[in-house]
Amino acid sequence: MISAASPRGVLRGESALKSKFQNDCVRNDIRSSLLKSVEEKAHDVDVFVLDLVDERLGVYELAPGTYITQTWELEESKLLQQQEKKPRLIKFGTDEHFELWTNAATEVLAAIKKTRKPLIVLAPDWAEEADDGQKLVYRSEFSAAHNRRYERYIGFLRDQGCRVVSPGQEVVKASTKHQWGLAPFHYTEAVYHEMRDAIAKAVKR
Repeated sequence: MISAASPRGVLRGESALKSKFQNDCVRNDIRSSLLKSVEEKAHDVDVFVLDLVDERLGVYELAPGTYITQTWELEESKLLQQQEKKPRLIKFGTDEHFELWTNAATEVLAAIKKTRKPLIVLAPDWAEEADDGQKLVYRSEFSAAHNRRYERYIGFLRDQGCRVVSPGQEVVKASTKHQWGLAPFHYTEAVYHEMRDAIAKAVKR
């Protein structure tokens, strides 16, 4: 959210990622392409879907007022290590991050509202267990800690009148067979099916 509403950034160097999809994710985040895409695609979509799975991550400040999300793809690209000075990390859950995030969310929501198209927000819990029962840790913390820090972010969106689909721990489980590997946000098929059904319902309204 923060990077989407910031000016286009610059990261010099060659990405170590092999996947075109993952490279595109990093490039689009650097380009801060969301607001432009909302305007360009408004006539072609029935509903906007805001997927917040990566919003439980911090951001790097590339320049004053310019940010990129601390995604796994960014870290694995090795682009940060190729800069003259590693950008400052603003950690998820801090007051500074929350203030930047709410300001950015306000801008993104305004852009979507201007299109007069419906919006649905996907904000599932991160899975605290995998489908084989093992407890999940991400960046040295249990998923439950990440989920607790995110509560005020989701609360902000609900206060803005957003329709938020947020499956809880009774539904979410991480898949040990996910194509991208085991992680709290790589879910079993049942989780994706629930979110798919919510999107379909929003389109029919």
